[in-house]
Amino acid sequence: MSFFIKSKPKRGVKSKFSSKKEHTTKAKKSKPANNNDDTITSSEDEEEKQVNGNSDTLSSDDENETAQEKKLRLAKIFLEEIEKEETARLQQDNELNSDVISKRLKLDYLKQAGRLKLSVASEYVGGEISKVNILKAKEHRHAVTCLCVSSDYKYAFSGSKDSSIVKCRYMWP
Repeated sequence: MSFFIKSKPKRGVKSKFSSKKEHTTKAKKSKPANNNDDTITSSEDEEEKQVNGNSDTLSSDDENETAQEKKLRLAKIFLEEIEKEETARLQQDNELNSDVISKRLKLDYLKQAGRLKLSVASEYVGGEISKVNILKAKEHRHAVTCLCVSSDYKYAFSGSKDSSIVKCRYMWP
């Protein structure tokens, strides 16, 4: 028999591409109905509203509040907290101007963004050049990129571009 000529289908054998589809329906299980036939009188209903009235009104306000309204409400609360902190800080001044609040907001934003630049040159205390000692580490093959001194000034750690860390013990003269 040739490959391209169809043979007669065998009876009783169903292929997965057969055109006849049997529709099988699964019987749905019926759930027993809840028999909560409790009747509530109007007086009981009013009492529940009076007891739960405050929580219902607050939750309905929160549910009806949009995202923008929520952000605005939280921003107002945040500004009130900043004003309270600044008035506590500046109790001797009678007036609280908006410049103080705007500067505070700007500083908070720059700190959070990691772009705060403070002038610390006036606080820097330089050392005497006669007391400077030069340390040479032969272990580093490339440029030294970082240096850290322990809190007791006994050890110095240096790191370089060749991914090496060197621990040096320093003896003070």
